[in-house]
Amino acid sequence: PVSRFGLLNNAIPHEVTTLPKTPFAIMGLLDCITCMLLTFAAVYLPGTLLILLPQAAIPISMILSKKIKGETYARYQYLGAVVVVLGILVVLEPLVTQRHAGEFVCEAYDRE
Repeated sequence: PVSRFGLLNNAIPHEVTTLPKTPFAIMGLLDCITCMLLTFAAVYLPGTLLILLPQAAIPISMILSKKIKGETYARYQYLGAVVVVLGILVVLEPLVTQRHAGEFVCEAYDRE
């Protein structure tokens, strides 16, 4: 409706509307699968880890795109990826070192 009716000062250029929609449909499907799998994981993982887990895609995709496509990034983008990795490590540290509260349970990690 935005481009067809000229809303928002034609914020979407006509060239964008002619792009093939299949890649976007595939990305949407994969995103739906991710959300569904995170819902299943919610039973076994603590809430803090559920929030940070999707963020792990940022440094992983940066590494893969650098290796596969030769993509380059700015320093602040690398810094952002490092912050994400540090955040994940901070959340995982109590689980790995067993320094968490006695009543804290993580089904995915505390399997015997």
